[in-house]
Amino acid sequence: MNRSLEKSNMWQLSTGRYVEEVMMQFAVKCNEEHPVWSLILDADDEEYKAYFSEAELEEIKSISPY
Repeated sequence: MNRSLEKSNMWQLSTGRYVEEVMMQFAVKCNEEHPVWSLILDADDEEYKAYFSEAELEEIKSISPY
């Protein structure tokens, strides 16, 4: 599903990275059922720390609702 998204419709962080692309990387490597498979982002989920920097997670949290 994510592969069909155009970058113009993706959320670009101040670091230049696209949230949906990072989530796709996580989803591909995720061996257990996880909300990321449905493009659900929970910036408080500890597993995202392996894919987003602290600054990126803070930026995500600063948007309401994220």
